[in-house]
Amino acid sequence: MKLIKDNAFNPYMIDEGTFTAVVELIEEKEARSKFLVWNFKVLNATFDGEPCDGDRKVSGTTPAYLKDDSKLDEWVRACGVSVEDGTELDTEDLVGKRVTVFVEHTRKKGTDKTYCQVTKIIKQAAPKAKPAPKPAPVAEEEVEEAPPVRAPSPKLAPKPAPKAPPAPVAEETEDPFDFEGR
Repeated sequence: MKLIKDNAFNPYMIDEGTFTAVVELIEEKEARSKFLVWNFKVLNATFDGEPCDGDRKVSGTTPAYLKDDSKLDEWVRACGVSVEDGTELDTEDLVGKRVTVFVEHTRKKGTDKTYCQVTKIIKQAAPKAKPAPKPAPVAEEEVEEAPPVRAPSPKLAPKPAPKAPPAPVAEETEDPFDFEGR
């Protein structure tokens, strides 16, 4: 295998900003106290504003103690896992979870080296619903002229039923309103 030395290329350097990432590994380390190193694979990394070729990896740290509103609690919830008081959590259960990472550049003390550090993660936003596809436009030549629409012909009303013959009027001999004849 032939190798080329290239000090300018850094497979771990990406732009500052927010990116979609997957939790790859969470390792426990100890310095003055225990802490966790979270390793992420960035899915949409850019560097100098251009999309990156291949996988880019970034990491961030949290304390190793889990309590409400701690940085570790926020990162665990960002992975879609909530832990109740007294419940155990295996960090392996977080591997493979998709999140949004906030990446900042940090200069290593006493050197000129800059590296990327994940300072915060949040739950991956749900994908937006795709709108229904629009129908393909039809060229004017393809449009057929529709025949003219005629108003529906009025329906004839049914003929009225024949009238009943008038009731015979009885002849009155006396007019009840004729006061003169009385």
